Amino acid sequence: MNDDNIDDLLIRYITREATPEEIVFLSKWINAHPENEQHFANLYELWQDALINDQTSINTDEAFEDFRSRNFQDPIISKKRWLYSGITLAALLIMTVGFWKISDDKPHAESEVRLTASKGTSRIFKLSDGTKIWLNGGSALTIAKGFNTVNRTVCLSGEAFFEIGGKESKLPFLVKTKKYAIRDIGTQFNIKAYPGDDTFEASVVQGEISVENGSARNNENNRIYLKAHQVLSASTNLAKAGDSLEERTDDNFQKIQILQIQPDQQARFVGWKENILAFDSSSLEEIAKTLDRRFGTAIAIKDERLKQIRYSGTFKNARSAAEILDVIKENTEITYNQTGNNIMIGGAGL
Repeated sequence: MNDDNIDDLLIRYITREATPEEIVFLSKWINAHPENEQHFANLYELWQDALINDQTSINTDEAFEDFRSRNFQDPIISKKRWLYSGITLAALLIMTVGFWKISDDKPHAESEVRLTASKGTSRIFKLSDGTKIWLNGGSALTIAKGFNTVNRTVCLSGEAFFEIGGKESKLPFLVKTKKYAIRDIGTQFNIKAYPGDDTFEASVVQGEISVENGSARNNENNRIYLKAHQVLSASTNLAKAGDSLEERTDDNFQKIQILQIQPDQQARFVGWKENILAFDSSSLEEIAKTLDRRFGTAIAIKDERLKQIRYSGTFKNARSAAEILDVIKENTEITYNQTGNNIMIGGAGL
């Protein structure tokens, strides 16, 4: 079998189109020589890049067309580029654990799976690789086709806490948001990326992750690494600077900050999954969004200046948005009226 036919078979496997007979053949071919294994690893990394670049949704059909158009206009040149461009992140992961094993006993997922948590609720899910996910209110998570067989890719809109399983898996766990892609390196972490919010946050509880600009080509210079008790905050409107370890500029955001926090400050970022709401000089506008997602209560603020009132406090097992607003009202000159699940905030302010 010539090189072009091998490439076609590898593409068929990566895109879930290979027959059982082809999978058996490819398993033998990949394990026959280290150069074959490296070639497959590099090809798989290019496929992951195509998925990252498809930002609107996990659409493997569109990603495949992009994958083909960018890498197969000249198969001979493309193959040389794959073989001699150096070992990529995926290849390094594979080589450290031994030969890549293509398994023909795992069924391929035929369609995407969408998991949701409506406002006023939070839900816990366990994926097929053992990963546990806490999904916050008003959030949605899409599981890519072929999850845990040819990829471990999910797409998040909203907020979720990840406790990564599948430690023996050779597939990197990838979380896509509208602007960023997050790669797990054996860890527990929280991602907050609600549509409409001007802030993206990634917080690491344990282990390490890398955060990449999803619209840029995947490379080492495009990655920021976060370790335990570090937070990356990217915003078009950073209201307060804080004590940052590092600041960077980004095409999609005015500023990126990396913060080092103490373990007892972690509740601010991940406490919601334990029914803890922690605010640290949060604006009333930010608090209103949080309460809407936590309790399913729509909150409107009459005056623009009231939105900038800031409050710090921690609440555990609060039963309603009104319960929290009553406490805030004791410290600021606000009033509110509630009709059903709607609240209107007014008052003189500070």
